Amino acid sequence: MNLTQAAGVVAIPPEVFQASVEEFGFVGVLPSVVTDGGALLLGLVLLGFLIRFRSPWAQLKTA
Repeated sequence: MNLTQAAGVVAIPPEVFQASVEEFGFVGVLPSVVTDGGALLLGLVLLGFLIRFRSPWAQLKTA
């Protein structure tokens, strides 16, 4: 789910971001940067845990 939300940057036409920057400056794209960037970061963290531990959010079990 997070990786699909992060893909929103490519799903939205670049003209929308350009118009937002022209109208409001960087603040116009800040919500998209925060949500999509956060989703990408969380997706990568989850993927890293899945690869390392073979289960999301798993912890190493000590004997």
